[in-house]
Amino acid sequence: MSRAPRAAALAAVIALPVGAGLGAYLFMSTPDPPTAPPMVRIGSADPSVTGGPAEPTTTTETTKPPPKRTPLPPPPPVDDDDDDDDDDDDDDDDD
Repeated sequence: MSRAPRAAALAAVIALPVGAGLGAYLFMSTPDPPTAPPMVRIGSADPSVTGGPAEPTTTTETTKPPPKRTPLPPPPPVDDDDDDDDDDDDDDDDD
């Protein structure tokens, strides 16, 4: 065996595992810790944005009573068995 193929084989035997280990180390390093997004609360605001306490709102609408619920009749009876509807003793469905 000449000198060039041996050197290439030695370089491959050393370089490939080292490269794979280095790549795995770089990809598996700990990521930056996640940051919590700003919390939005409904009904409150940042005090620096509002000029002061919020004024209560007045409503002029009168509250309506909820609509009456009318009962629905029960559904009609259905044939929900898996038996054939024909009187023959064959295995054909009656479709």
